[in-house]
Amino acid sequence: MQLTRFRDQIYTFQELNLTGAGVAVRAFTLHEIIAEKLRALLRQPIRNRNRRQDVYDIAYLIEENELSGEDRRVILQTLIESCRTRGIEASADSIGNPRVRQRAEADWNTLALEIGDLPPFEERFATMQALYVSLPW
Repeated sequence: MQLTRFRDQIYTFQELNLTGAGVAVRAFTLHEIIAEKLRALLRQPIRNRNRRQDVYDIAYLIEENELSGEDRRVILQTLIESCRTRGIEASADSIGNPRVRQRAEADWNTLALEIGDLPPFEERFATMQALYVSLPW
């Protein structure tokens, strides 16, 4: 089943059952979150926006979750579909666009106000970029 969030297509979700509350909540899967954040980074030059938090978030998710080959396949499939709905042609080298990196790095240091100890941008970007290029293009 596909859901729509505002104008965004949701490709995968998981249902969380809250024990004792008798409530079920639909939530994004890890694949969907990573794919959407990658898509948002690729779209920065088009929308003239900066997405510094997405680099941080993706690197964090990578470090906290061991991603299998199947996970990478699902992330790529979701990313490609999400990009198509926005007129973006994602490719293996898209993340290497200097404008994507420049926009992601803009205002990086302001994240320290939100999270405290901020790792270097280069480290976080390299982690995110390594995942991106490792997707089964």
